Amino acid sequence: MTANTPRSRKSKGRGFQNYIVADIRRITGLCDDDVRSNGMGQPGADVVLSTHGKKTFPYAVECKRTESWNIHEWWRQAERNANLEGLKPLLVLRRNNESARVMMKWGDFLELVQR
Repeated sequence: MTANTPRSRKSKGRGFQNYIVADIRRITGLCDDDVRSNGMGQPGADVVLSTHGKKTFPYAVECKRTESWNIHEWWRQAERNANLEGLKPLLVLRRNNESARVMMKWGDFLELVQR
């Protein structure tokens, strides 16, 4: 699916955010009130977490589903949003017909693996 209009691009992005939110809920056991998708074009992280959600899943998630990647810009956005929330940045990327990929700080990854 190629999203050619602003409306279809937003729809594709919204669907990806909802997919990520559903996965976070499934693996953490958090409820709808603790994890939700932020509105398209709204400031802040793409995944909104309650106080309880932040304790369980301490990441500010930035989702990008597009064919052309601008990782440096998106990473800066993820870090800004994470700093505002006191969370760790997590960038989730996906192209058509490919699996989602995650970008995070090496130290955050090591901490995650050690748990």
